[in-house]
Amino acid sequence: MTFRAAVRAAAFLAIVVVTAVMWSDEAIGWSNSLIEGLRGTGEGASTVLQHRPKGDLDLHLASWALVGALFAASFRERRFRWWSLVGVLVWSASVEALQPVFTEIRTFQPTDLLGNALGVAVAAVGTSLVHMRSQPSSA
Repeated sequence: MTFRAAVRAAAFLAIVVVTAVMWSDEAIGWSNSLIEGLRGTGEGASTVLQHRPKGDLDLHLASWALVGALFAASFRERRFRWWSLVGVLVWSASVEALQPVFTEIRTFQPTDLLGNALGVAVAAVGTSLVHMRSQPSSA
């Protein structure tokens, strides 16, 4: 298996896991438990958590940034990288819109959609920077 094929397999696994978490009513309890556990780890963690945005926008951003980065890294050609990021953005919006269908207590939230889009944007910028640095210099 080539490196890109392995990364693509990891990307598909990541999108399945993130989708399952987003469509799980238990995920809210997991994130609350994690946050409460971090509050007890010391003053530094508590200070960061006090400034954390309300809701879980940051968790959506991190999740979809990871998925987007993996998909983009799995393609050599720029156009396929960009189309993969568009696909991740559309998928993440679909996952968010369909939460009420697949869960009992979760609903569509515009801030979650914003977190998804920002995560894909972070993946796009990161991918662009990595590929700019890897291009041979013309000087």
